[in-house]
Amino acid sequence: MKKWLLVLGVISWMGVNAQNEFAANAFIDALRSMYLDGQNGFLLSKGNKIPVDSNSFTDEYYLKTEFPMSDSGKLVWPLVNNPYAVLYMEPSRKREDAEARAGNLRAVIEKAGGLVLYARSESQLEGSHYFADTFFYTDPAETRKFMAIYRISVFYNKGKYKLLLEIRGRKP
Repeated sequence: MKKWLLVLGVISWMGVNAQNEFAANAFIDALRSMYLDGQNGFLLSKGNKIPVDSNSFTDEYYLKTEFPMSDSGKLVWPLVNNPYAVLYMEPSRKREDAEARAGNLRAVIEKAGGLVLYARSESQLEGSHYFADTFFYTDPAETRKFMAIYRISVFYNKGKYKLLLEIRGRKP
């Protein structure tokens, strides 16, 4: 009897870990809201200005609300091009874990956006430094990175693989 309980426990543990953590309704709703707010210039999300170097070509702002599943985030207003939100997800020690989480995030973006999206991915390994980006476009012929609606990045920094999500907006 104890052996069966152990087998059932392992099977249920595997099922829980195989689920997509980003598929929660709270995350999907926040993603949709942030995208729609971005199309209006991030008027609802824009908080206080973050002090940055005076030689910077961007202005940065705190987010007014927390975004589910993210450790932190900010709004970036470049001198040229449109503003975007940057959301930092929990880092991983293993590249495989970070890539799996990025895949889960891609799956949710493709389903939650309500738009037909076309993804372009690129990755590179420079020594021990790994970089991977996936850009999402509404136009299948678009290749300019700044025209992407979403961007998912995985990169190695200070002993961890970091995952971030950018949501591109428009100037109001």
